[in-house]
Amino acid sequence: MDIRGSIHIESSFVDATCCRIALKPSGTDDVDPIDASIMPGGNFIMRNVVPGAWTVDIESLPEGSYVKSVRFGDKDVFHKELIADDSATGSLEVVIESQAAEITGYVKNAKSGRVLLAPAHDVEKSYLYYLTSIEPDGTFHIRNIPPGIYNLFAFRTLDDDAWLDPDFRSRIAGAAVPVELANGSKLRIDLAAVDPKSMNCTAQRARMRAEIQ
Repeated sequence: MDIRGSIHIESSFVDATCCRIALKPSGTDDVDPIDASIMPGGNFIMRNVVPGAWTVDIESLPEGSYVKSVRFGDKDVFHKELIADDSATGSLEVVIESQAAEITGYVKNAKSGRVLLAPAHDVEKSYLYYLTSIEPDGTFHIRNIPPGIYNLFAFRTLDDDAWLDPDFRSRIAGAAVPVELANGSKLRIDLAAVDPKSMNCTAQRARMRAEIQ
């Protein structure tokens, strides 16, 4: 079967041909991904999609943007399985918002380490976690953030994927700096780094200075 669709970029005159879209098989390596060329105007066609479960992968978004929604017919398939079968109807519609939020800042007591931005409520949505390195001058920058309520942390050290552990998230909760972001928000936030391995981490509080630019 063929799946037709389109990509629409809101709040921008940028053409969607800069983006890349693919269907990736869910739960198997026996089927190759299916790519589609995006035509001027944002339309595309996924050719010869075999029945089964797929996930929609969207890359090479314009700088300062994020994926807002992905729908197949009347079904929400944003970070969910797209089921292709004979009963599937409708088109694959992708909306990209060009007014993403961003956070810059300075970590006053660390010249290396990592800064983690984590969702305050939707903690199981791994795509809402942002991890960036602290630069040698103590600065950091996180871009392309969807609007929402988040917690911001600075760590002197942080093991890869540690934030996936619910016990770890519970242990560091007291070091969170709450952040609320809207479309287009540009915040400067200064932090104090903490040691995630310390049991007293929850007693430490990161100091924040935020300026909406």
